[in-house]
This record gives sequence, C-alpha cells and structure tokens, in this order.
Amino acid sequence: MNNDRFHLEEWFSELKQKWILIAQVYILNTIIVPMIILTICTFYYPILGDLKEYAEVRQNFFVPMSNFITFFKKDALYRALSEEFNYRIYAWLLVNIINLWTLIKFRLNIFQPKNYRYDWSWLALQIFVWNVALISNTAWTKIHFPEFNYVMIPIFIAGMSWNFLVIKTGKIWPAVTSHILANTSIFFFIKIIQSLGIQLS
Repeated sequence: MNNDRFHLEEWFSELKQKWILIAQVYILNTIIVPMIILTICTFYYPILGDLKEYAEVRQNFFVPMSNFITFFKKDALYRALSEEFNYRIYAWLLVNIINLWTLIKFRLNIFQPKNYRYDWSWLALQIFVWNVALISNTAWTKIHFPEFNYVMIPIFIAGMSWNFLVIKTGKIWPAVTSHILANTSIFFFIKIIQSLGIQLS
C-alpha cells in the first residue's frame, strides 16, 4: 500500500514538473518574445509591415469572437495536434530510443547511473537530437511563411521551445498543450488589438 502511495506521489511530482515547464514556455512565448518584438517594432518599423503581411495569410485568427469554438477546434486543438505530431515527433522518437538504450545499459551494468551523463556517446546522441529538432523546426517555421519575414523569428523560437518540452519530458503532450495555449492566446491578443482600433488585417 505504501509502495502504491509512493508511486502516486512520484507520478504527481513528475506531472507537476511538466506543468511548470509548460508554464515557463508559455511565459516565454506570450510575454517575453512578444515584448522583444514590440521593442524592435518601436525602432524598426518594417516589422509592423511583416506582421500585417503574416496576418493576411492567417485570417483564421481574425474570425469574430462568436466563432471561438470553431476556431479552437480547428486552429488551436487540431492544428497543435497535427503540427506537433508531424514536426516534433522526430525529437520524441529519438529521446525515447535514447531513454530505452540508457535503461538497457543500466540493466547490463555497462555504466553507472552517476556518470552516464558524462559518457561521450550519450553527449553525441543529445547533440544529434537537438540537430534533428533544429532541422524539423526550420521546416515547421517555413510552412508558416515560405520567404523570410521577421514574424518567423518568434515562430521559430516557439517551435524550439516546444522541442525543448519534448526533449526534456520525453512526452509529446506538453508540447501539444503549450501549442494549444499559444494559438488560443494569439486569438485573444488579436481581439484586444482590434478593440484598441489597431488594424492588422
């Protein structure tokens, strides 16, 4: 009975850590990066033109508030699921293969838990995972805007933050959750901008 309680507490602790990571990534994507972009806009006006150009491509974020449920299902939930499973799946697969290989090596006593992070093969695998994440994230960024646009910078950062969630947790659902939150926040952020009389589209 005590053993079950210990496992339950451990599971809740791990879940709490995942939600803390999601919250940190959410703050990065919805507060820190937008503030940097707004600061750049203050000194470099062409970025505002890039925002308007991007808004023309992403008209789904400009639907009326009465269409929020449809927007949420199609452009927050479905889009997050499809994009995360299409672009973050490679990092997820590699991380879980590495975790499985590490477990096998522990079982075979090839190296001890205390020093495995200093194993050169482990380090090389981590570098490989991040390179794969970088390549897949670049491809994901390009589907949002095929030619360079300053809006691609926060999009790229958001994608890498979701890769970080996948690599750090070994799970894909934190990235999906964070993506849903980001898309939903963009929708409401646009509504706030529109209420101030600023036209993006």
